[in-house]
Amino acid sequence: MRPWIYFATDRAAGADNLFRLRFIKTQYVDVIATGILSLTTLNVQFADGRSHAVVFDQLEQLPTQMAARGLGPGPCVIVTDDNVAGLYLERLGTTLDQAGYSTSTFSVRPGESSKSLRVLEELYDTALGARVDRATPVIALGGGVVGDLAGLGAATLLRGVPLVHVPTTLVAQIDSSIGGKTGVNHAAGKNLIGSFYQPRLVLTDIDVLQSLDDREWRSGLAEMVKHAMLDSHEHTTTVLSYWEQIVARKADTLRIVVPRSAAFKASIVADDEMEHSRRAVLNLGHTVGHAIERAAGYGELSHGESVAAGLAVALRISDMKYPRQDRGLAWDLLHRLGWPSTRHLDVRDIMDGLATDKKVLSGIQRFILLPAPGSPEISTTVSIQDIEAAYDWLIRPKSTGD
Repeated sequence: MRPWIYFATDRAAGADNLFRLRFIKTQYVDVIATGILSLTTLNVQFADGRSHAVVFDQLEQLPTQMAARGLGPGPCVIVTDDNVAGLYLERLGTTLDQAGYSTSTFSVRPGESSKSLRVLEELYDTALGARVDRATPVIALGGGVVGDLAGLGAATLLRGVPLVHVPTTLVAQIDSSIGGKTGVNHAAGKNLIGSFYQPRLVLTDIDVLQSLDDREWRSGLAEMVKHAMLDSHEHTTTVLSYWEQIVARKADTLRIVVPRSAAFKASIVADDEMEHSRRAVLNLGHTVGHAIERAAGYGELSHGESVAAGLAVALRISDMKYPRQDRGLAWDLLHRLGWPSTRHLDVRDIMDGLATDKKVLSGIQRFILLPAPGSPEISTTVSIQDIEAAYDWLIRPKSTGD
């Protein structure tokens, strides 16, 4: 059975005429926005028949959406961080309480330091103290850190309880809440302890993105840029043409680009849930990006800043390997995004970080290259010398053609 992504739209908005589907030979479905897209639901169906919905709606619709998926009124555990709690916990908690749910809350400090076994154990204590059973949903209200932590908690509590994502950052809305990756960090590297565990529901309220600080917002833009580059020349052009509106967080524009980016991520993971093959392309920029993030010390550079630097290294190596193919559009978009200075980091620490990368398979490093927008390649021929040369260029940039 081929994996498909099913789309529900607001017919009153004439959405039937606003996008077209194309079936690509790699067997995933891509949504091409051709106007103002009023996308309300992505239904991600896997080859074995399992599926879950990504619903674009307001936070207040969570009880209705949960109940529609067999998660009716009863106890639930909300996992969040202290910043998000101050913004949305009362609003969501009141909504759930009024619908008949009884909530327990576990709030963590914002940032990567909360993705640890110690904090995970504290989550277990809270959930078990609330007497959860296998029907008790864990609701992840927050960004990628909260989603990863709550996801691993849900996957392992009582050998698995329902997971609901309510992503509040751009990274989470278009990337980390979709696909089932969960995990915590280890001293040896990022996300080395975790599992694949699909949510029962993802409810995405695009309006909450207005509350993000600029650094967190730009962190999400790195993932949006990555998705566009991986998807197609047309998607890259769309994001580039909307760039000023995206940066300014224009609501109408976000309702086009956020669902589209999420749809691309969903299409890839439906095709390759466990990252045996095609899903690996989503690691474009992440191989070196994670090593940079670790070398800097978790928290000094945001995930998105590290990925942006990793994207620059990946494009530079692509220039070295495929000099005759055109990446000008990808470079134009990446230069709009920008990347942080990493001159202060020791290149030896970055190279050491590559040794513990999860994308090493049977001792072989899989590196994602981009010969052209929409044509990523999973390469096993990128050497440490190639990475060092590209990183040397990164910290002393000249021009894309050098």
